Amino acid sequence: MSILYGSPDLQEILKMSEMIGKKIMPAILTLIIIFGVLGNLLVICVILRDKFMRNGSYLMFLNLAMADMLYLAICLPASISESVRSRWILGETMCKIVHFTVDVSVYVSIYTLVLICLARFLAVAFPVQFSSSQTLSCSITACAVVWIVMLAANIQVLIRAKLQPIRPDLPNSDEVHCFKTNSDDETKKVVLHFFIFAYALPLVFITVLNGIIFLHLQSAATGDYLSLATRKRRKRFRQLVILVIIGFAVCWGPINIMGMIQTHGSVHMSRVWTILNTVSNCMAYANSMINPIFYNIGSSDFRRAFKDLVQKCRSCGCESSTESNVLVVVATVNKDKARSSSDNPSDLGMASSSVPSRVSMPTLSSTSV
Repeated sequence: MSILYGSPDLQEILKMSEMIGKKIMPAILTLIIIFGVLGNLLVICVILRDKFMRNGSYLMFLNLAMADMLYLAICLPASISESVRSRWILGETMCKIVHFTVDVSVYVSIYTLVLICLARFLAVAFPVQFSSSQTLSCSITACAVVWIVMLAANIQVLIRAKLQPIRPDLPNSDEVHCFKTNSDDETKKVVLHFFIFAYALPLVFITVLNGIIFLHLQSAATGDYLSLATRKRRKRFRQLVILVIIGFAVCWGPINIMGMIQTHGSVHMSRVWTILNTVSNCMAYANSMINPIFYNIGSSDFRRAFKDLVQKCRSCGCESSTESNVLVVVATVNKDKARSSSDNPSDLGMASSSVPSRVSMPTLSSTSV
């Protein structure tokens, strides 16, 4: 890796980098965490709650949402901390866990997309053999295998990642950074490996699979035995998959390309490079946030499930509000009765007999709910 500091306004560039790191990036990452966690949590809830979405295809989207949640919950808070402090303060154990989680979650995400495309290919090419029951059981097994393989394949990250002093001339200083590699040569290998196996190769495989599916669907005989509703549903699901794949390619492309340039070439430190570096990192972080948006845009099933969940939450809120209003009215009526009873002693019997029947109203309504 070679970074050249040949710019005449180097101090201004460093000040801009510091401002971005301590103010802009933390604000952006905080928003990504909030909206990303809420969105993916909503996805997980609707898939688990909606019986029509408990199938093999949506199980893989559940797996994707879990990987995104893991990335948002562990990796981004650590990035905010390091960005604000300009050093790593979470200890070496957390350094290893964060780098390990980053790699595992990204690999699980991209290879879950590979599984989705592979399942679509099998459903199109072998519709009779690849039944719905087989789809569900195969999806559960495939997702479990992906997690096990990626956890095992990235064990080396836990071993390799460690803290290194910001200033090599002060090895005992508390000011350290968290690094996944220990040398420039090792960094080149890791970046190249990540680019090939976590980005380029799976995307090429996905593109080929979708090309085969497209050509297969062009034949007149394909899908003639299916109902119009089923064909429309498959078309919408196909559009959703393509949308998510494009999102991954666009969001992770810049940071992979810039990583290759930075490790295998020479980089001139400039305002443009600083801005591009910031934007590429934000795009990679944002991928875990935008997937729930894509689900809502590209899938009528997700939109329906989202609306059902929101309406149920609203109805629960309205019922709670109604019960509270009834209690307030009952309390007001009781006060009025008590006052009238104190003014007219002959009404005491009527007042005392009417209170229990009114108080029971909210109790009955809450029980019925």
